[in-house]
Amino acid sequence: DSGGLKDTGPSREEEPPVSGAPLDPVALRQSLLAGLAKTHVVLASVLEKSLAWTAREDRLEILFKSGYDETMARRDLPVLVKKIADASGRVMKVELKTVESAPRREPAPPADGEDSDEEPPVDSVEIVERVFRGKRVESAPSDQRSGEANGYF
Repeated sequence: DSGGLKDTGPSREEEPPVSGAPLDPVALRQSLLAGLAKTHVVLASVLEKSLAWTAREDRLEILFKSGYDETMARRDLPVLVKKIADASGRVMKVELKTVESAPRREPAPPADGEDSDEEPPVDSVEIVERVFRGKRVESAPSDQRSGEANGYF
């Protein structure tokens, strides 16, 4: 006699994780977003803005557009890892990444004798003149500033 307890079969927690089965990152993402929307609003919001989820063996990569979103997700990384383990049935390493802009390469200097496509440096005063449609006013050279002759300084 088991003391009135019935054996209802193995519970979900007792089932060994199936490590060979492929993980569907899209389904996992939707499941997590639904579960986190009420309890961890900020985390759910940044995960919703994530660009791509890629599952590889025991690793899940989440790609973000901005460093801000990645940082906000990283703040709740322990919660995210636990929710992923609960939803997928396996413990996964979660890697958060951002899209890196292509590195800017400096153009090579032109070889001797080649014409350069670079514009000559522009005088900042000329830019102001064009924007405000004004002209420089040349002042008469003076040894003293106005007011100094009258003893005010």
